[in-house]
Amino acid sequence: MEHVARSLNKERISVMNCRTILTTVDLCRYIGGEVNCDTIQALALEHFEPPGKLSALKVDEDKIPPERRIPRMTVASWKFVSGAVCSFTHGLVLHGSKYDATMEVYCDGWSFRLVEPYSKQPSLYVRSPLDPEDREVAHTFPDDDPYNGEFSTFIDAVDRPSPETMSLILSSFEDAVKTYDLTWRIREASEATTERLYGKGNGGLGTSGQPLPSSLESSITASAGPTATVSEEKSGNGKSLLENVKEGVEKLGLK
Repeated sequence: MEHVARSLNKERISVMNCRTILTTVDLCRYIGGEVNCDTIQALALEHFEPPGKLSALKVDEDKIPPERRIPRMTVASWKFVSGAVCSFTHGLVLHGSKYDATMEVYCDGWSFRLVEPYSKQPSLYVRSPLDPEDREVAHTFPDDDPYNGEFSTFIDAVDRPSPETMSLILSSFEDAVKTYDLTWRIREASEATTERLYGKGNGGLGTSGQPLPSSLESSITASAGPTATVSEEKSGNGKSLLENVKEGVEKLGLK
């Protein structure tokens, strides 16, 4: 119950920065490449709007200050540097605890639809231009627990560091920071839209007049390849986020 309360409080965790959203946005970047951050647009269904009144909250939201209550739905779109476009939707409106997640990719003659990627049996549906009947072929992956794979890969790299175990980690820490930055930009864009609609200082806004962390990378990220330079935003200890990340990596013995 305490976890649910934290997830509904922007001061504790932003809906756009929670683990599931980070992994999904990271997958968007993995498939689409680097993001042109100047093109990010976002809308949010806020808690004070009529469709945002939820009937099955597990906590007393009245105990959370209005400016800290999370949006019910967030819809974002952006262009990748390659020119490809992305539409992203996230909601906290279903009852129960099971995720409902789908990712769709469309390109010249092909479509790929990944269903329930956070379950123990994700499915991939593929339509190919090579099939004259335009059939969608299903591929299932039984007992493919993404969380177990994620943790076991990381633990193996820490416990038995070697070129083999390290090669199984498919993202650098620097690249992970860029995904985190993108989720913040989405949040900032949605809150800016809400401010334009209802005015700054409205009780439903998440910023509550407090400045959000500045973005961590340039407005247009580098093309696919080596990680782009991250700006030196300083933390409370006088070091940049990237410096703190690298220091943590060295302490873990992963460098």
